Amino acid sequence: MKNVRKVICIGLDGATFDLIRPWLSKGKLPNIGRIIKDGVWGELESVIPPVSAPAWTSFMTGKNPGKHGIFGFKKEKQGTYEELFVNRKLIKSETLWKCLSDVGKKVIVINVPLTYPPEEINGYLMSGMDTPSIKSPFTYPPQLKEEINKITQGKYKIHQHFGGYLINDKRKKQALEEILSSIDIRTNVAEHLMQKYPWDFFMIKFDNPDQVQHYFWKDMNDEDNMFKDAILKVYQHLDNILGKFLNLLDKRTTLLVVSDHGAGPVNGKRIYINEWLRRKGMLVVKDFSDRKRKNLLNRFRKIGLKSLEKMYFLAGKIISYRVRDRLGISLPILKPKLRSFMSHLNINWTKTKAYFGGNLNAVYINLEGRRPDGIVKPGEEYEQVREEIINGLKSIADPDDGLPVFQHVYKKEEVYHGSLLEEAPDILVIPRNFSDYTMGKEILTNDKKPVIAYRPSPRGVTGNHRLNGIFLTLGENIRKGEQIKGARIIDLFPTIYHMFGLQIPADIDGKSLDTIFTPEWLAENPVRISDTGTGIKETKEDVYSKEDEAEIRKRLKGLGYI
Repeated sequence: MKNVRKVICIGLDGATFDLIRPWLSKGKLPNIGRIIKDGVWGELESVIPPVSAPAWTSFMTGKNPGKHGIFGFKKEKQGTYEELFVNRKLIKSETLWKCLSDVGKKVIVINVPLTYPPEEINGYLMSGMDTPSIKSPFTYPPQLKEEINKITQGKYKIHQHFGGYLINDKRKKQALEEILSSIDIRTNVAEHLMQKYPWDFFMIKFDNPDQVQHYFWKDMNDEDNMFKDAILKVYQHLDNILGKFLNLLDKRTTLLVVSDHGAGPVNGKRIYINEWLRRKGMLVVKDFSDRKRKNLLNRFRKIGLKSLEKMYFLAGKIISYRVRDRLGISLPILKPKLRSFMSHLNINWTKTKAYFGGNLNAVYINLEGRRPDGIVKPGEEYEQVREEIINGLKSIADPDDGLPVFQHVYKKEEVYHGSLLEEAPDILVIPRNFSDYTMGKEILTNDKKPVIAYRPSPRGVTGNHRLNGIFLTLGENIRKGEQIKGARIIDLFPTIYHMFGLQIPADIDGKSLDTIFTPEWLAENPVRISDTGTGIKETKEDVYSKEDEAEIRKRLKGLGYI
């Protein structure tokens, strides 16, 4: 039996069997049902935390973040307290499509996160959500951009940005229409490229399940809500698109459908971790006792920072997100710079032992030698500080039910391994059910305010990520109608390599999912491991301009990622 000639991989960002299963039982997703009936399916374990940046990077490298270096949407710049937004040039391992290109396979890749700026491959690539804007050079080869704009009449969008507040029916209706129309536009691009250019490996990633789940999850629970079927409509639209790809299958083409993580509701409560650290004496704020700092703070008070924030919130209710984006073009970096400056101005780094960082689940130790004003000595003191914080976080209970708010509190070495472990957050905090609570780095400086408070997202975010995504596969050499257990997102790189009959690089963490294949094919095509690996790449930190950073920040804040 021969290896596959072609592989089609469809990414459905955030898709979850928690929603798919009940809809399947009602016959609402026939094409997904067909794949399950005639192929192999099961949950797909993401990385920790289950966030798109490290998850898709683990997919495309086959490695855990301790080897590829992406732990969230942000990265702390070495030797500073500055935060960088991550992108492809910060990935310290080769990607699946680059490795396939190097062995002569022709590839087409559309909209996978952490592919900007596009790398040179044997084929065609359109970068994903880390692309600052449609004006950026988001294609390889560069001239492909003009071709995409022509066939979409300039309507192609890399990522729907709903940075405004989806707090009324008009805005939500408009957002849902844009989410649905973007599926068709991206599919048209895919069909064009697949028909015009030769390919062995094709991948397209749809953001849409993740987007609609972030904003419309709560609406599913209200029978009288006009948006109660919003998420279902998106899944059904994508199910129809899957039907088109199913029609492309032949005896030597295999289909994969995967998601980077699952999804679930948030309960509207926020945990102020930096404030908790302050009350434990681990984080110290400046007292502004000297004249210079006091005068500086007074200047901010005079311009009415709180009043400006109230005006910004009010503008979010009155002005559409498109208008707000246009208004922000003239001063694109003022607000993030102001917030960053105020945050750093407020923390006394010379007395602070730990702080909650820019990534969603990350607590960092202010380690001597790693940070400019680090005070915690490596070794015994470092471990003592970590243990104290971990034990304290585990003991935090929700006052409403008395149960722990954190499902897991990990040391980094319990989650990651590899030569880049030092770059990982020192402690990883996972809220109950992975998504129930949001976490904030705000410092309240008021002991009377609760550390856990009910604070629904002003942007209308009511859904968030959970650990397990989806895995579906169908093809001539795939078993029929079976469920797989224990599949991980890092297993997909070696599985795809195995499908092509290639030797799997030696330093890959994932394992080929052998149980998806028929016994006959597997007997003739055993797993082969190469003597060499993909190695560690040199990386660059200066890809984004300040204006680019402002665009990325706006996008990630809209989804509740920062």
